[in-house]
Amino acid sequence: SMTTLNESNGTLTSNGTLTVSGLLTWSGGTLAGTGTTNANGGMALSGEPFLSGNTLNNTGTATWNGDDFLMENGAVFNNEAGATWNQESDAPILFEGGTTPVFNNAGTFEKTGGTSTNGGGVNSGITFNNTGTVTNSSGTLYVNDIGVCSSTCAGSWSVVSGATLQLGSGAAAAAVSGSISGAGTVQFTTGTVNYTGKYDITGGTQAPGGTANFTKPATATAVGPINVGNGTLNFATGKTITATSLTQSAGVLEGSDTLTVTGLTTWSGGTMSGPGITNAEGGMTLTGEPFLSARTLNNTKTATWDGDDFLMENGAVFNNKTGAIWNQESDASILFEGGTTPVFNNAGTFEKTGGTSVNGGGFNGSIAVNNSGTVIAKSGILLLGTAYTQTGGVTELEGGNIATSGTATMTVTGGDVFGAGTITGGLTNTSGVVSASPSLSSTTTGTLTINGSDAGFYTQGSGGTVEFSLAGSSAYDVLAATGPATLAGSAQLCLVKGFKPTVGSTFPVMTYASETGTFSTVNFGWTLTPGTTSATATYNGAPQTSFSPSALSFPSQLISTTSSPLTLTLTNVGTVAMSVTGVTLSGTNASDFTIASDGCIGSLAAGKKCTIGVTFTPAALGAASAALSVTDNACMSPQTIALSGKGTEITMSPSPVNFGSETVGTTSAPMTVTVTNHGTTAVKVTAATITGADKGDFAITSNTCTTIAASGGTCSITLTFTPAASGSRSASLSLTDNDKGSPQTDVLEGTGTT
Repeated sequence: SMTTLNESNGTLTSNGTLTVSGLLTWSGGTLAGTGTTNANGGMALSGEPFLSGNTLNNTGTATWNGDDFLMENGAVFNNEAGATWNQESDAPILFEGGTTPVFNNAGTFEKTGGTSTNGGGVNSGITFNNTGTVTNSSGTLYVNDIGVCSSTCAGSWSVVSGATLQLGSGAAAAAVSGSISGAGTVQFTTGTVNYTGKYDITGGTQAPGGTANFTKPATATAVGPINVGNGTLNFATGKTITATSLTQSAGVLEGSDTLTVTGLTTWSGGTMSGPGITNAEGGMTLTGEPFLSARTLNNTKTATWDGDDFLMENGAVFNNKTGAIWNQESDASILFEGGTTPVFNNAGTFEKTGGTSVNGGGFNGSIAVNNSGTVIAKSGILLLGTAYTQTGGVTELEGGNIATSGTATMTVTGGDVFGAGTITGGLTNTSGVVSASPSLSSTTTGTLTINGSDAGFYTQGSGGTVEFSLAGSSAYDVLAATGPATLAGSAQLCLVKGFKPTVGSTFPVMTYASETGTFSTVNFGWTLTPGTTSATATYNGAPQTSFSPSALSFPSQLISTTSSPLTLTLTNVGTVAMSVTGVTLSGTNASDFTIASDGCIGSLAAGKKCTIGVTFTPAALGAASAALSVTDNACMSPQTIALSGKGTEITMSPSPVNFGSETVGTTSAPMTVTVTNHGTTAVKVTAATITGADKGDFAITSNTCTTIAASGGTCSITLTFTPAASGSRSASLSLTDNDKGSPQTDVLEGTGTT
């Protein structure tokens, strides 16, 4: 026993118990032997102390700020309960050789200084068992060889904002059950850390080289931005993990949990593996060689792909959700890598916007591609692989071409295939619509060619339709197959751009190498005669529909009340009478809409018009949609008109706002719109704007709408009208707020006079 100990060099060997009641000052030399040293009065450590074989117990405060604290030959440092190890700099605690040393922390291990890029802490080869508290408030603290304590290390870990905590293990996996928390960053750098505690890190979770297994009963309240380098993050807690962003350049992100990424996902390499789910809710930037294996990845925003190969295997699923976009910016491939067939489901938009190589870019190999959204070839050749099936939506050739693998076919069981260009492979139209025009409402005509070695075939089933638009005697759609054509179903011939051919005019609208079957239906006023290598259409005089407007969009309507009717005008722009046999409603919210008047059932002479009135009675807050179908004997019957509206608890009066007649260039007297909240909660207004064709003619001169009180609260918006030209002028007043019916709209109208 002694009151103080000061060692600066040489060797102090103790094979018994040495107790220092006062300060132990140690700046160099070796503490050796098989005994125990009790530092009960604190420690001041600097220089290069050397602990060899001895057990050193600290019960006070030990400050460390030197060169290297060396441990070897089974040495043990016990930072006892209530004691503190203060790491004042980036000086390391180093393994020097022999039997593995151990650093047991039952007190507080804190790093309070040092900001070098390499950091400071406990190096590899020294087992660190934490049953106390580890905190890092400066720079980087590394603990490279965490142990398992008695079975799992239950001590806590924390890291402040701007600081980094690096955790790892040696050959044996670490077992950690203590909490890890703070606004700083945690990096798993070496070995394997099996984690079962409460994890709450907002500064970021990274795996630059080690493996971290988050398993039950672990919880991850926050992980911050995730970055996977050459390491592995495995989430298997049985709960959803939420990250603010995800960056992966190598390594593995895996596990059974659902990982939701609210910000950008940047993925240039490495593997995401299953059986869990990744929800990319903030967009994706994909480059390099990402690897999706046995995992489901859901994209809900915009994913840009411009890399080498996007690899899929072992039943991996990529879902491009409704409203999402996959932007194929180059001829980079989406490749099948093996195992159970992967699936790419597109319910949003898949567009190829770049790449012009002769080989094309897109899907290669046996990836099942299912489209119910929109697929657009805008540049070069879009590859669709061996198993492309469309159940709805549309596939469009919009400046680019399409190719399947070898003799594989595009299978269309629903939706449309539109556009002029080339499909290399085959096209099987079971129950969709195929047209060389950009859309059914387009007036542009073109040629859709289907070709390919041992391919180039067009097969149409009994539920399929091929549509030909005709804009002139030499301007009409052509479907040209270099292989055989198998015909069934419907052929529809539609006049556009006001074209009215003379009766008896003929149009060779199809070519093929050979033909079997025939169309079971051709629209009234036409005959289509298949020949050996072509099919010719003959005009016999036909009706033709024209709808105005092309869709009915209702202003926001107070729920459970009925709007004023909107009018749809149908004009027969054909050359013979049209027979209208039905007007019906369908769609998600069909019950919210009502056919208030119908003047179209019956015969409509050439050149004549009829009208249909529709009202809107929203049953609930928010958007509502449906379709109005008109059945007749014109082409592409039944024609459908989209209906839309929003249910709201906010009304605007008057509606419409009619300024009457005003001299061009003169400002009208002001009119005031009263906004009323009929709901039971206050509504916060964020903007009042004017939109529409003549928005510059109308101006908001005052606006008292910020928060509208519940249950009848009101505010007002005052407007003026200054017509820029003569004739009818119109726009919309749009109110943006936190009501589910937002934005609410009111019609603004007036007439300019000279």
